[in-house]
Amino acid sequence: MSAKEIKALIEVGTALGYSGDELKQFITDERMRLDKEKERERAEKERERERKRELQLERADKERAFELNKLKVESEAKTAAAKAETEAKEKAETKIRKIEAEKLKVEAETVKARMEHEFRMREIEVRN
Repeated sequence: MSAKEIKALIEVGTALGYSGDELKQFITDERMRLDKEKERERAEKERERERKRELQLERADKERAFELNKLKVESEAKTAAAKAETEAKEKAETKIRKIEAEKLKVEAETVKARMEHEFRMREIEVRN
């Protein structure tokens, strides 16, 4: 406690009619009360700082969780897009193979028909 504060307590104590041992006890009691009040204020400030720190940690955790979720969603979207692209390519390749198979089948039937025609024509030539 500063000298000014002690002097003020002495003035208040004397104004209240205290003197001698009563004044000393008043000053001691008031100093203890003020010390307790200062300690209570300090503790309250500390609690407030702790509460703010906890809120900041919570906010940081929520932001981290949000970012992780965002990355997860982006990753899933990329995976889904890649899967869709792969499926589309496979579908297109399957369609191309079917078309090529059909084309080969048609060509084979055409060749077969020509050969049968040529065979019949030769049969007719041989008969004549």
